[in-house]
Amino acid sequence: MFIWIKNLDRSIMHYYFDNVYSLIKQIGQRKLEFLFAFFNRNHGYSFFIELGLIQPDPKELFKGIFIPYVPNSALQQMVGLIGSVLMPHNLYLHSSLVQEKKIHKQNIGLLKKSIFYFKIETGISLLVSFFISMAVIGTFAFWYVPGGGPDIDLTQAGDYLDSHFGIYAKYIWGVGLLAAGQSSTITGTLAGQYVMQGFIKFNVGKFKRAFFTRLVAIVPSILIAFLGDSNQDFNNYLNVLQAIQLPFAIIPLLKLSYNKQIMGNFTIGKIEITLLSILSAIIIGVNYYIQVPDSIDWSQFQVYIVIIVMALYFLFMVIILFTKLKLQLQSDQDQTNNSKIYEKPTYDLKQIQKTE
Repeated sequence: MFIWIKNLDRSIMHYYFDNVYSLIKQIGQRKLEFLFAFFNRNHGYSFFIELGLIQPDPKELFKGIFIPYVPNSALQQMVGLIGSVLMPHNLYLHSSLVQEKKIHKQNIGLLKKSIFYFKIETGISLLVSFFISMAVIGTFAFWYVPGGGPDIDLTQAGDYLDSHFGIYAKYIWGVGLLAAGQSSTITGTLAGQYVMQGFIKFNVGKFKRAFFTRLVAIVPSILIAFLGDSNQDFNNYLNVLQAIQLPFAIIPLLKLSYNKQIMGNFTIGKIEITLLSILSAIIIGVNYYIQVPDSIDWSQFQVYIVIIVMALYFLFMVIILFTKLKLQLQSDQDQTNNSKIYEKPTYDLKQIQKTE
């Protein structure tokens, strides 16, 4: 009943947080990274404390890590966990953050070193994310009962922790949830900024952009809150939206990474593109599989509308997949103005030897 009020309040809070974030970014990218580290650290600490209070069986915990097994009933949770890491806006965000690094793009040696360190940084981030996810799953697996048990969602989790481990467990969980939400909100807004500036060429002031994006975000939130019967419906709609958007980020990324004209000597190999394509197809396929209902009422007219829309959607995806990229050469003035957005690598061996 009051979900839309919560969404409105959350959007206003996020507007102020985004303004603070904009001020921090003016200081430097390193300060921005410290801000993300602060939120993620609090998130991780909170759930590891919760995991310590619950005290799960270490043997079963390590068994689940090294001998993974996914029952049919947990397929949706598994895909949701993958989606929480491989979100569409994160692909845009990581590409843009790498692009902002001040690197001499004609120095192949420095580029290779930068790529190497970025791989290490990404690996460490995914490893930390894995352990945090393990702590979250381990915390709420405490109430799992084979064959049926209480259906715990975000609105009930705090009360369950309070009833079993005390009021402090509830507060610790709240701090971790708040930190995770703010980190996710800032990264989403930042990714939207890069898309508007780099692709749509929509340049506005930072505070106006934050106000505009929050205003746009409030409308669908209120609509979903009114149309959905519960918070669980709200989360399901968000998962469907993530599944729909994911191919639009993955397919162009793979095509650009495999394009010799764009990547030059840093094009990914055939083995890499094959493995990445297979993994991407599996992730996209499973994402859609879990959204298909068990039974369909063919007497409903809305079913046929959905089928037509999905057919057009998949047709568009096929067009994106098989359309060849055509690069339009920029003038010298455009290249100067858009140097932070795109810079085709040109290599001068004599200049490289001098700089080294």
